[in-house]
Amino acid sequence: MSATGPCKPKANIKPWVVLNDHALQGHRDHMMTYAVICKFMGIWPMEKSLYTWITNNWKLKGEITLHLGSKGFFTMVFTNLEDKDKVFEGGPYFYVVAGLYMRPWVMNYVPEQEMFTSVPIWIRLYPLTLDYWLLKYLNAIGNKLGNFIKISEATL
Repeated sequence: MSATGPCKPKANIKPWVVLNDHALQGHRDHMMTYAVICKFMGIWPMEKSLYTWITNNWKLKGEITLHLGSKGFFTMVFTNLEDKDKVFEGGPYFYVVAGLYMRPWVMNYVPEQEMFTSVPIWIRLYPLTLDYWLLKYLNAIGNKLGNFIKISEATL
């Protein structure tokens, strides 16, 4: 079968956009170093709400830029590598009760293909009486449900 009609490419038509491989690689290198892909599980906060949450929860030395994506994913690009490392390694984080999923930035990321193998969840243990609110008991309960990570500041 041969291609004919208006969809057949013509050899004398120049491309609309020509990307400079060197510039593109520089951008990719920057993103690999300074960016993190994120998603709050179960909710899709708006950009203004995300900036407010970040400001209230992280005392950053540098700036952060958000890029909203599909399926509730967003990319955080830090200007300060120390901020990125502190945030990435300091979790888990929660927006109300929605856990923040974070992963390193990767080239050609497709949110629809993301396979979640573990995500942080916040468990409320009502009506657990105060005599059980000791780290060793809460740790034991958490480890029976999954991997205990930490206790909220309010609980402490």
